[in-house]
Amino acid sequence: MTEMKFMMNCFLCSNEFQQSNHIYGHYIRQYKITVCNSCYSNNWDGWTGSNMERILEHLKSENLPIPRLNDKEWLPRGD
Repeated sequence: MTEMKFMMNCFLCSNEFQQSNHIYGHYIRQYKITVCNSCYSNNWDGWTGSNMERILEHLKSENLPIPRLNDKEWLPRGD
């Protein structure tokens, strides 16, 4: 039997990725976004630049709290 694939687009880079029980993407609860493995892994120390701007716009539009910036003055990556 062929397993059905559930495809998503990364909130940050818009690349399509497969989402399943295996690790293909990451849902970040505090931001209510799903990002691909590349975006998640490459920003282990926080969100900066255009990623930070995009997340801040999203938080404001969804009326979500803005977390305290980390030591580098970036948004924390979240879990």
